[in-house]
Amino acid sequence: MLEIRELLRLHYDVHLSNRDIAGTLRLSHGTVGQCIQRFEAAGGTWPLREDQSDRELRQWLSLRPPEPRLDAERWA
Repeated sequence: MLEIRELLRLHYDVHLSNRDIAGTLRLSHGTVGQCIQRFEAAGGTWPLREDQSDRELRQWLSLRPPEPRLDAERWA
């Protein structure tokens, strides 16, 4: 299982490069970059809230693209 909290900690607190984080966590540097990008795009901030659940983090970093929004006027 991807250690999301550790990835974010290494990025924001330790200031490691994506390649260094990837080597530490045995991930591709592309995966690391994508996780950080998705976290920030979802409005995530560091440090995490104390009540931040792992489930919420996984949802933010889901590999599935977001559901397309239907234009109400287009379908009216």
